[in-house]
Amino acid sequence: MPGISTCPQVMASLVAWFSTVPLNDPSDVRYGPQPTNSEAREVISVGLTGPLEDAAVENTTAQEGLMPSYRENYTIHCAVAVLQGDGGPQPAAERAFVILAACTALVNANSNLAGDALNLSVASWALREDQTTGGISQRLRFDVNVDAFMQ
Repeated sequence: MPGISTCPQVMASLVAWFSTVPLNDPSDVRYGPQPTNSEAREVISVGLTGPLEDAAVENTTAQEGLMPSYRENYTIHCAVAVLQGDGGPQPAAERAFVILAACTALVNANSNLAGDALNLSVASWALREDQTTGGISQRLRFDVNVDAFMQ
């Protein structure tokens, strides 16, 4: 029988790391979809779900080798959101990518999570631009891939 997934630990670590990213106030770093600061103009979400109830994390698990150990590979869906009242879409997009670069640097610096995960990496991103009543909104969804042995 597989052990316990490293996913909750890794997600909590991502929230802690991303909380050190310098954001313009008002801002928020969120674990999951709960809105904790409705006034936030810059947000980082870990374990993002969408309006269609997308999965926050997707996993595959397999037995590894002859020993009863299990290896898991999963993707944590995250996002950076930037809302700017003026200036057009380019400054908001540039700011979203600056925040993504900071998040990526933190993941790269901690890519083995102190030995608890074999590898963490930012693997992909997708940008969505919207015009809202508060101005231009840029949502840069990105994935953190994790390769680990279950505990």
